[in-house]
Amino acid sequence: MLGIEDGVELIGRAAELGAFRSMLKNAANGNGSVLLLSGSSGIGKTALLARFGKLAAPYSDVMDVRFRSAGGTWRPFADRLAAKPLAASLSDVLGYFEGAANQRQQTLLFDDAQFADPSELNVLDALIDMARSFRIVIALSFVSAARELPPPQLAQLVARWRARGAVLRALQPLSEADSALLLRSWQLSSSVVVDASVAAEFVRVSEGNPRYAHEFLAEIRSGEDASALVPCSAAASASAFSASGSPRTVETLTMAAIVGERFSADWICEMLGYHEEDVAAAIQEGIDRCLLRGTLDSQGLYAFRDRAIQKALYVSMAPHRRRQLHERAARLLESRRTDERFDDLIARHWEAAGEFHLATQWLERSAAHCAAKGLLPNAAEFYERAARCAADGQQLALEEQAAQCYESTGSVERALPLRERVVSGLTPTQDAGRFAAACVALIDDYLWAGRRVDALELVKRLQQTKGTAARGPIARSSLCLALGLCRQGLENDARLAFDAVKYRHLPPSDRPRYHLVSAMLQSVIGSTAQTLSAIETAADLAEHVDDVRRSVSTLLQSAMAASLLGHLAAAASIVDRAERRAARGDESGKMIQWARLSRAYYQLLAGDVEGGGRILSSLAGVREGEAWDVNAAAMNVLVGLRTGDAVLVDAFLDLSLLRRLIETRQAGPCATLLMSFPEAMVARGAVRELREVLQHCADSAWGDFDCTVELAIGRFGALELADPARERIRQREKGAYGPVARAAGAFFDAWVAKRRNNQQLAIKAASTAAAAYAGLGWRLHEAVALELSGDFTSAREAYQECGATYDVERLRRKSGRRATLAFFGAPLTLREREVARLVSSGRSDPKIAGELGISKRTVQNHVAAIFSKLGIRARWQMAAAFGANGQTRQAATRLCK
Repeated sequence: MLGIEDGVELIGRAAELGAFRSMLKNAANGNGSVLLLSGSSGIGKTALLARFGKLAAPYSDVMDVRFRSAGGTWRPFADRLAAKPLAASLSDVLGYFEGAANQRQQTLLFDDAQFADPSELNVLDALIDMARSFRIVIALSFVSAARELPPPQLAQLVARWRARGAVLRALQPLSEADSALLLRSWQLSSSVVVDASVAAEFVRVSEGNPRYAHEFLAEIRSGEDASALVPCSAAASASAFSASGSPRTVETLTMAAIVGERFSADWICEMLGYHEEDVAAAIQEGIDRCLLRGTLDSQGLYAFRDRAIQKALYVSMAPHRRRQLHERAARLLESRRTDERFDDLIARHWEAAGEFHLATQWLERSAAHCAAKGLLPNAAEFYERAARCAADGQQLALEEQAAQCYESTGSVERALPLRERVVSGLTPTQDAGRFAAACVALIDDYLWAGRRVDALELVKRLQQTKGTAARGPIARSSLCLALGLCRQGLENDARLAFDAVKYRHLPPSDRPRYHLVSAMLQSVIGSTAQTLSAIETAADLAEHVDDVRRSVSTLLQSAMAASLLGHLAAAASIVDRAERRAARGDESGKMIQWARLSRAYYQLLAGDVEGGGRILSSLAGVREGEAWDVNAAAMNVLVGLRTGDAVLVDAFLDLSLLRRLIETRQAGPCATLLMSFPEAMVARGAVRELREVLQHCADSAWGDFDCTVELAIGRFGALELADPARERIRQREKGAYGPVARAAGAFFDAWVAKRRNNQQLAIKAASTAAAAYAGLGWRLHEAVALELSGDFTSAREAYQECGATYDVERLRRKSGRRATLAFFGAPLTLREREVARLVSSGRSDPKIAGELGISKRTVQNHVAAIFSKLGIRARWQMAAAFGANGQTRQAATRLCK
């Protein structure tokens, strides 16, 4: 778990930070230990050691030793030992640290140990030997990778140190999920908007290298094309190679970079007119300089070892020269083409050369091959690229084909702009059938993405279309709209749309949806058993629909309806069926990802925070548009709150997303975010913005079946909004969804009573809510209700079962106090900053109370909140973060913003 102080530069390094924290704890008990960090250049060793030093500073003396060149000096040792030569002062070094460790814990950090000379390695060896017997923690880093091996003596010592108990951690590149988390965190902190193409280029070029990743991000500007962005260290390496390499070698590898990440020596010979021996010598030099891999791939091609350097070589050539070489490469590859594997590469070269009509032909050919093989994501990208290159007359047809492929794989967000362009390019008078079909497809996509207002407007436009060819599409669009309104809790509007649907006009693929909407509307007056039976019928029909996307989406909607009846087991079973159905026909895996995201939701609802968190972590690199972002953000923030992972909260607490949903009047997605955002917004000091959001929801009478909006209003909204919100919950307490609404009603009453200082009513209502949620199996809701009722023991046990580690620790520290400690990493309030300033100046609690005109108890509560927010345990640590004159230091300033 990463704390807020760890920062985005350490994303993906939680295991190493956890190991070092354990080492500090063991050293406090008298057991020293050694941690060895290895990895390639730029993998993040230095950043980790710097963080280790900050972690250790409050508890121990820290000595930071950095070897920046072979034979470099250890200045901290030289300062401590009167500048004596190291080789002659080994006993002094050991004696010094033995005495120091008896007085206070010692932390020694050694960076880039591969540059240490033999005498320095001897000192390291002796220190590591003695560390186990004293309160000494040692962390040592060195470069070790396939192309960067440590010196033989160091390698031998590492083996010996490991045999003596040292722990070796080989740092790996960031996973795609960690890279996505890093990008998301950076976007929120920098307010720079990054589109899908830039995000893909970021992942492609950085390849999990933290140094490249941060350098790439530093170059990004809003709305800027990323095709020419290169990490500065990669650009420096390419520049150094161009300056020091032979002209023929530089020309050869630059030409190879134009060809792509992989190339054949024969291609380079023919394109440059060089002799085979000259090209072979240039390739060998590239291998020796670690620019190229030393082995051929499965197709017998050479490959660049580092995409960032390959791109740096590529952009170093003038654009006009690049276009000429791309044309030459395209003609060469056309003449050498043996199968369809070359089609995409040929198309890329024609596109880069500006020959768009030729690029269109090759892209269409590639798309057709991919579609025939069931590789629909690839086919969609090829069709979309072909549409961009095509003449006006071809664009609409190609965009329709691309949209169909995207929709079949669940990538609705990629399909949406294509569908919008198709609808805007067609007129109902010319081809009513095609126009109506295009509108229905777009309406379906709008609803999938949560854009119900846009869907409603398009339905109204479609209903004006005349002709028998439009009957089926009109029926389908009305059904889609009814389902969307049902999910939003607007049953009356949904019934009006549903009554306009003629069952006989629906194709078989839409009839399961008809039964599902019918079940949801009947739930208002029907029994739970009847409604669940109707939902199961809809799920049975949906499982046999040929269209995998429509089949899986209807199954997932059925699961949601079952969960709102309080039947989590039935919902989980339907999600299982959705995953199996997706596995049978979803080659891209997109619908499986949606099913897994739904599974994470039900696991969180049932109280399995750890299980839901694991699924979300595995899906961190997935970006499937706004609907996906909304659900992923809501659940990840919830997991972060319950586990105390402040970095996770900050990475997904996207307030701009919430504002956008409010501005575009998207009630359903907004309700989803309110599942977790309000608590995090309060912790981050965004109370006013939260109140405005809740006021808008109340004014618009927004709600949903599980009463998320109303509960947020009851807990955080203005109290004058409470009565209308409670009335909306009361209207849902009848019918099949009554159990969930009644539990939410009691929960709502508890929060409002607590805010109105009616403790007796709050305890009674919270106890009722806890019992109701226990009956539903909503374990996490039950835990919160138990805490609200004052039953901290049962609440702590419930949180423990849920895996809500932060809440368990929070209640453990609460020690009977009624006030809840603030969330770790939350910004200090103005009053807390004033109290912190006075504490740092050495004043006692009674003196602070007198100076500020508040009670001593209030001062103590403020001090406890400051401790919780800053993650400290003593008043002297507060003084370390705040100067005596009240000016905050850098770390504290960041937390107080």
